[in-house]
Amino acid sequence: FCNAAHYFLPQAWQRLFQNHPQIAIKLQWISLIESVVEHLRDGDWRRPLLLCTSATRWGKVYAHPLQANGIDLIEPRDALHLTLMDCIYQGVKASNRDLTCLLGERFFVELLNTQPDPDCIIAGCSEIPCLLEWLQGKTTGAVGEFLSALDVINPVQLALNHAAETLHPMAAMELSL
Repeated sequence: FCNAAHYFLPQAWQRLFQNHPQIAIKLQWISLIESVVEHLRDGDWRRPLLLCTSATRWGKVYAHPLQANGIDLIEPRDALHLTLMDCIYQGVKASNRDLTCLLGERFFVELLNTQPDPDCIIAGCSEIPCLLEWLQGKTTGAVGEFLSALDVINPVQLALNHAAETLHPMAAMELSL
């Protein structure tokens, strides 16, 4: 469920259809990105904060589709984004909860001092929900208030919900287990 992989998925999907149509017609691709765009478009969110890896950011995996739908995406400044990358790779992926919380607190304090006010957070990396959960258990003050006041849009959960609604009933039951 890598968000950054969606940069390559359209081309890979097209090649699969061209080279192996008998396999491609049996598969269903549920886009994390399209799930988020649809969810934001159907809701009241117009200024989401995207928390993601550099690959997702540089590939504009969310930026292009959201802008095309009139949604004003907020991204952390470049220097601040590096702190987020450390949270993801040195913190969450390394299972270092203390470092995750230390860097996460630093990230959000700086974000609150320098960035516009978002109306929700897009968890544009599968490690972001873990980061936010760990932080909410430890942080207080302005960061805690900020995190508890915003909805977190989890693309993986949205895609799983979509799959459960649209797939064959047995497949949907397996997803809910």
